[in-house]
Amino acid sequence: GGEPGNDVFPGDAVLGDDGGVIISADLEDRGCDPYGGGYDCGPDTTLGIFGDFGDLLFVDDDGSFLGNGLASAVFQQDVEANGLIDWAVSGYDDFDFDGFSDFDPGFPHGQFGEWEGYIDYYDKNGDLIHGEWIGAEEFIAGDEVFTGIEVAPEGAFFYDLYLDNSIGSCECFSDIDYYCVGGLEPDTEYEIRVTSADFDTILGLLDGTGTLIDSNDDDPDAGCCLSVLNGFSDGQGDLYFVITGCCDDDFTGMHTAFGDYEIAVTPAVGPCNAADLAEPYGLLDLADINTFVTAFLANDPVVDFDGNGLYDLADINTFVSAFMSGCP
Repeated sequence: GGEPGNDVFPGDAVLGDDGGVIISADLEDRGCDPYGGGYDCGPDTTLGIFGDFGDLLFVDDDGSFLGNGLASAVFQQDVEANGLIDWAVSGYDDFDFDGFSDFDPGFPHGQFGEWEGYIDYYDKNGDLIHGEWIGAEEFIAGDEVFTGIEVAPEGAFFYDLYLDNSIGSCECFSDIDYYCVGGLEPDTEYEIRVTSADFDTILGLLDGTGTLIDSNDDDPDAGCCLSVLNGFSDGQGDLYFVITGCCDDDFTGMHTAFGDYEIAVTPAVGPCNAADLAEPYGLLDLADINTFVTAFLANDPVVDFDGNGLYDLADINTFVSAFMSGCP
């Protein structure tokens, strides 16, 4: 797990149990400001050159003289006998060009941003005879591999192919972390709470396809700057969520936060009895009384305890009796 694989859904797989799990991790400092660029903005590319039979002949990581030092290139490569230059561009650290990290094959390479490429052709004496632009592309999902075939001009013996990764106005995005917590009790409500963090957090609750269901910036009980959400595990006991920094409400990495955090996933605490109508549950107090009175006057079914459609003395007695009994 970890960076950069958990930048994209479903992120890190964490094994919990019926009682939940504690996650200790960090949003890494990427050295960039998504609002103004940074020293390492732009995708970290890899470049592969393939032979006539699809065999990988040459790989480069950071050889280009263009960009921010993380763009790729090959120089003085022999033109194949068929005159074709078969290339592929992926993101670090994908050196076999399958779209996935070689260090952590369960996760995509996780590079984002734009790049463009150029190719220069040379004759047998090393003199330049032609140069051209091979196009521009963008890593959007963080798992793309781009491929192309160039046709060398007549008389070309060698070529240089080099990339520029700084064409996207030097844009870069800060860290976000996705999680899939497994091993939970299926179809059960859990609380996802940031218990500590070095930054102002935002939590997002996701379904099994990565669609955002709910989000929270500040825990209403704690205030700024920690987040809390409740969500249900699915039928397999999996729970999906994402953490980012303020004020990245769309979970795109548009923030400047970084630092350590801890998330506690625990079974949600529900009402202890009929009178426990307001959060925090497990505590009977004035908030529960006020909630009951408001609901009673509004004929809210939540306080029609006997379900007969009447809001009467029986409901009041039920509430008072439960309130006086207290929580276990």
